[in-house]
Amino acid sequence: AAIEVEGKALRLVLTMMNNPDGTASGAIVNLDQGELRVPLTITQKDVNVTLALKAIGGSFAGVVNADGSELAGTYTQGPLNAPVTFRRAATETKK
Repeated sequence: AAIEVEGKALRLVLTMMNNPDGTASGAIVNLDQGELRVPLTITQKDVNVTLALKAIGGSFAGVVNADGSELAGTYTQGPLNAPVTFRRAATETKK
């Protein structure tokens, strides 16, 4: 995904994983600022997903599409409110 901040596009990668205790965890990696990795807390209720990036005071609220390939919503950090759509990366099949 990309987000525009002060006229510059920042490329973001969202990683998420399910934990054995039923919770989920993840991180956002900012590819354009030294691959800064920010841990996040994930909350999901049905198709609604909230990501809390406490370390930088940011959050994301969005909706997962029907096939689970996109998570679209709004990223908020201080006065910044920006639309963001995360898309599932294509997976390769090994031969």
